[in-house]
This record gives sequence, C-alpha cells and structure tokens, in this order.
Amino acid sequence: FQKCVRETVKPKSRGDLPSLAYRTRSKINLTADDLAAPVGSKPSSPASAARVLRACRLDKAADTQETVTAKVVNIIFQLYANGQAERSRAHPKAPQMDQYYRLWKSEGSLWDYLELLGYVWSDFMLLVRGEEGEADLFPCLRECVLDQLNLKSDQPFARFATGVVARLADHFSFHRLGLATKEELDGAERCALELVAALVESDTLHPRSLQELLIILLEKPESLCQYAEGRGQQADGGGRFHQSLVAKILARLVPSKGSVYFAQLIPKLAPENQRSLNEAGKMYKSVTL
Repeated sequence: FQKCVRETVKPKSRGDLPSLAYRTRSKINLTADDLAAPVGSKPSSPASAARVLRACRLDKAADTQETVTAKVVNIIFQLYANGQAERSRAHPKAPQMDQYYRLWKSEGSLWDYLELLGYVWSDFMLLVRGEEGEADLFPCLRECVLDQLNLKSDQPFARFATGVVARLADHFSFHRLGLATKEELDGAERCALELVAALVESDTLHPRSLQELLIILLEKPESLCQYAEGRGQQADGGGRFHQSLVAKILARLVPSKGSVYFAQLIPKLAPENQRSLNEAGKMYKSVTL
C-alpha cells in the first residue's frame, strides 16, 4: 500500500476527473443511487455529504491501491457535483473549478487527489456553513477517509490541508479580480481557519507540517494557486491578507500547542501580528490559571 502514495495513477484510458469517477464506480460496487442525496435533503447538504463519505468509505485492511484511488476520486467528484447548483447561485461570478483546476482534466497520484479533496471539501463546507449536521462532517471525513489511509506519517493530512489553503488563496484572487465579494472572502477565511485548526487540534496534522505550509503561503502564495489568472493578484495585497490569516491561526493554536512548533514562522509575521499573538497567549494563560 505504501506504493499507493508514490506511484502515478494510470487509468486505462485518459480523461477528465468525472469520466474517471464514472469508470471506477463499478470497481467499488457503487451506483448513482448510493451517492444520491437522502430523501428530503438537498444535494448540497451535510446529510448528502455524509452519505457520499459512507458510500465510499475506505477500508485500510482490504482496499487495494486502485480501490483507494477510485473511492477518493468518486468522493471528490460527487461532492463537487452536489454543490454545483448552490455554488452557481451563491457565487455566480466565481470561476468553476472544473474549468481551471489542473487535475480536473489530467491524471495524478493519490497525493494529488488528497490535495484536491481538501480543495473541494473547503468549497463544500463554505456552502453548508451553519446548517444542521455541519459539525459532524469533519469527524465523518476522518472516520471514512483520512484515518483509513494506512500510512505512518501525517502527509495525507498535510496534502489535504494544502488543498484547503490553496482554495483560500484562489478565493483571495477572485476577490481582487471582482469575482467574489468581501463577505464571501471572509467566509472562506473562517472556513480555512476552522479546517486547518481542526486538523492540528485533533493531532492528525503535526504543527510543524502546518508551519511549512503557512510559510509557503506567506512567501510564495502564487505556488498554491490553481486559478492561473489570479496568481499575479497574490503579490498585490495578498501579503497583508495572508499575514492576518496566519496570525489568526497561530492565535488559536499556539496557546495550546506551544510556540516551539512555529519558531520559524512567528518571526515572519509583521510586528503588529506578533504583538496580537503575544496578547492572545497572555489571555489564554490568564483563563487557564
């Protein structure tokens, strides 16, 4: 199974992600009905997402490389398809990721698909924010997918987190280009913060792995962007936005996890963000003493 994360997935015929998802459903005994939204629920709902996860649940004791990849690809495609109508209504100007995400029309490794899963998951969570059952989705994702990857490292979670942060970087580009509102960007920022914090707080993503990712966000955010037309926007105002996000993430995590894991990252913050981080640490200590 270790080869699963190193080798490139080679479908029998080339094609885009949706066609790969359709071709692999028979291999994992899935039908369209298995992935349909529960009766009384809209496709873009926590209940529909939970059904997709359970239908495609990974089994680390039995799944082969081909099966693992097939299940992850089907989850990605179905979550994206389920949110399509709501996404178009809520964010009519924003580009659709099947038109710009490089992996959508090419092949990739399991690592690549886990990163795309983080990207799509972040997007879907933005659509269902505040709905009943939202809080249960991340535990369901861990149980059905992330915890079933039989690996002795946090790299599956790191690649998932990379997708989450990449989605936010692209959302910033959309905002700069007039394709997303400030309110939508703020919602995407809160969603990204909650997801990466949950990964660290649940001890699935090591703080040092998050530190590496956030340093990339600060120093080379364009490398995370999937929307090519928006990469130039990262240098034009992106520094302040990304600095603010990183400061908020650290303000939440440093008091409980310690600053030692973020020793390389903290000096890269602007002085005002470092001061706010110190204040957050003092407040945490006063509450816990």
